[in-house]
Parts: sequence; C-alpha cells; structure tokens
Amino acid sequence: MNINDIKKVLSAIEKYQSKNASSVSVSSSNEFAEALANIIEPQEMASTASPVATTNANSQNSSWTPFWVGKYDGNSFLLQDSSSKTQKPSIKEFMDATGCDYEDATQMLYGVVGSNKEVRDWGKIMSVADPMNAARAATNAMYQNDTSITNKGAYKPQSTSVIAQSGNYAYIIEGGISRLMLADKAGNLLTEVSLYNPADIYRKSMNFGFDVRELSNIASQLQAKGISTPVNLADIANGKMGTTYDWTIDPNVQNKGLGAAERLAKDRKLAVDIGLKDSSILNEPIAVGDSDPTKYIGIGSKTPIVGYITAAAPNKMFATTQAIVASTQSNTQAVKSVSLANIQTQTLLRELLSRLASV
Repeated sequence: MNINDIKKVLSAIEKYQSKNASSVSVSSSNEFAEALANIIEPQEMASTASPVATTNANSQNSSWTPFWVGKYDGNSFLLQDSSSKTQKPSIKEFMDATGCDYEDATQMLYGVVGSNKEVRDWGKIMSVADPMNAARAATNAMYQNDTSITNKGAYKPQSTSVIAQSGNYAYIIEGGISRLMLADKAGNLLTEVSLYNPADIYRKSMNFGFDVRELSNIASQLQAKGISTPVNLADIANGKMGTTYDWTIDPNVQNKGLGAAERLAKDRKLAVDIGLKDSSILNEPIAVGDSDPTKYIGIGSKTPIVGYITAAAPNKMFATTQAIVASTQSNTQAVKSVSLANIQTQTLLRELLSRLASV
C-alpha cells in the first residue's frame, strides 16, 4: 500500500465517521472493517496475485485433518509434576533433529510458551521419531489442561467483547477493532493471527498444535451475526486457500527484500504440507526471472540470513529490517527518495492510527 492508498483510507475514515458519528456498534464497526478491507485488499492483490482455481487439493475433501493434529497424545509429553523442570534442547539440536529452520525452532522452543510456564517434557519429545509434531501436540495439551501455567498477567477479554469462540480460537471486537486470537482453555489470549493472511492462521495454529477446523464454528457464529472477514475462515477450516488469490505466488517479491522472499518460500512449503499445492511448486523460482528456486533462502537453512541483493535489480540493495544502504552516488540519491517516502508514509500512518482510535 503506497501513500495514495493511505490517503484513500483516510478519506474513507472521514466519510465513515460522518456517517456513523452518533453510534458505533459491532455491526457498524464491522461495516467499517469491510470498507477498509475493500480499499486495501484489491489494491494490494491486483498487481501481485494470480487467480486461484476454484478447486484445490483438498476442495473435495470434507474430512480433511490438519497433519499436525492427532499424531500423538500431547498429554503423554507433559511433565507429570508441573513443579519439575525440563531441559530443553538447544536451537541447533532441535533443528538437527527435525530439519526445521531457525525461525521454526525458536518458535517451538520459546515462542509458543512466552512468559507462561514450561511443562512440556522435552526428554520424551526428543525421544520419538517426529519431535516437531510431538512438541506441537504437547503445546496443545499444555494449554488445554492446567491453566495455572498461564502467566498471571495474561489478558482475558470481557465476555461482551468475544463475538465468536470455539476451541482455542476467539474472534473479539474491542475499540471497534476486530481480531482473531488463539486462546487457552480458560479464554486467556495467547497470540493474534492475521485476518488477512491464511498462511499466518495455518502457521500459528500449527505451532500451538491447535485444530484449525474449529474455525468452521467461528465462521458459522460470525455469519449468524452478519459479520464477514477478509479471509474465508470456513475454507481454512477445510484446508483450503481461504482467499480468491494464490498466496504462494508474488510476482513482485524480488522488490521486497529477503524477508518477503523467505516468507514466500516458507508459505509454499506450508501449502505443500497442508495439501494445497503439489510439491512441484517447491522447484519453481521464488522471483520472476530466477532460475534457482532456492536462491533466496532454501527451506531448512541452518542460520538466519541478514540481507541480499536481487538479481533483477542489482543496483538496489535491500536489508531485511534496517534502512537501505547505498554504495554509489546514484544509490545514495535513491535512498534519499525512499527515506522521504518512508517519512511521509509514517506520518500518514500515525494520522491513520489516530483517526482509527476515534472511530
């Protein structure tokens, strides 16, 4: 989304505020969310998305089961005494045992626990043939049983804010903002998943070992209340794309930096694992014009990569999270232009956030 897009969003907010100045209800908040999605989504996807077929690998399979669900009994991988301590493997040890990359290893070892109490028995987890799915099953069980493991400062929304709930999923609206959350058995929120990104929903559900099929109930509850979502939650619950575009393809990824290329590669691998795509997609180049499908990251890389230069634009240097670095006079001028654009964008975003708070 560029500066002009943000200006259009701000204009939409002004129109919405004047229309709904007297009352902002759940339904009107949802109306605004839909209006905002209609502005953002078509413009983001029109230039980058490829049409997706009406059917996919799981479209005719009503009995689809997420591959991370049901392989192990998670309770068998929990410490018998919650006061006991467990020796986690190192990140490298877990990567070597599972073949996963650095990001997935850190998420499974630390990210899904956060400040909550660790009660997974890593000795047992690492002793089985598939430690990754054992860890996922244990994580699921951890949040279904002893709620005392959850940090005392964990946030549980008021019941009036919970619009739909099923299993470990909760759709909440607070301050006019709609969010889809993962939660423990007691309703304490664990993390947010993106309502605009099916891969994020799949990936975080997988990390926590939660059954994404529960989203079918969420979708039904929201439909009964006249609430729609940017992605199709019922489709995701059945192992489908959840969008009208193919999120495993991005023709502009070479212009977005290493992070985007790495994420796209991981999304493709996820789509193959779920059954959305044939494994042949892993042999297709990540960026248009590239001949090497592993050029940018390579699934299962052993160390994080911090930056790269695209083959399509060798004079443009990209960094993953830092500012663009220029090594020539022409690049320096480009950096100044980009920096100015970033400042303008940040100013508009601050105004956007301010106005959103007043909606």
